Amino acid sequence: MKKILILLITICGLSSYAQTIISLEEAMEFRKNNIAYPESVTYIKDVNGTLNKYLGRWKGSFGSKNYEFFITKYEEEIEFDSFKIDELLVRCLITDTNGTIIEDNRTISLDNVSIISLGLDNNPGVYRLFYAGKDSTCGNKANIYISINIQDANKMNFYTIPSHILMSDEECPNGYIAPIFPKDNLSLVKQ
Repeated sequence: MKKILILLITICGLSSYAQTIISLEEAMEFRKNNIAYPESVTYIKDVNGTLNKYLGRWKGSFGSKNYEFFITKYEEEIEFDSFKIDELLVRCLITDTNGTIIEDNRTISLDNVSIISLGLDNNPGVYRLFYAGKDSTCGNKANIYISINIQDANKMNFYTIPSHILMSDEECPNGYIAPIFPKDNLSLVKQ
C-alpha cells in the first residue's frame, strides 16, 4: 500500500510539470477570446501545416518597385513567456525598375529583422506581420496582412496599413516617411 501511495504521489508530481503543445489555431482562439495560455504550454506548434502555404519565394511589382519575399518557417523562443512558437520569417528584396536596390534584408540576423511575425489573424486564412524599416519613428512602418488566393494557391495577397505615428520636427526633420510597401493590394506570385 505504501508503494502505491508513493507511486501516485510521484505521478501527480510529474504531471504538474507536464509540457503541453497546442496548435496555432488553438492559440488563436485563446487570443481571440482574451484568454491567457495555460501555464503548461511550452510550444505553440504548426501541427496542421497551416503555415506551409506561405512558404517559398514570392514576387510582385507595384508602381515603379519590384518586390521579392522569401518566407520560411522558424521556431521562435519567447523567453518572457517560456514557450516556443512556430512563426513565419519574412525577408525581402525591393528594387526599382532599373534593378537598383531600395531595401534588402535577406541577410539580416533574426535579432534585427524588419518584418516581424504576429501570427494568425482572427480572420480565417490571414496571417499578420509588422514592418518597421529605416526611419520608422518618422512613419516607415506598417501592419501587413497576407493571405493566399482562394482560387490559386500560387498567388498571395499582401495588404499594408500604415501605422499612425506622432512625430516631431526635431526627430523627423524631413517630415513623414511613407512605408516602402504600397497601401493597395500587392499581388504576389509564387516562384
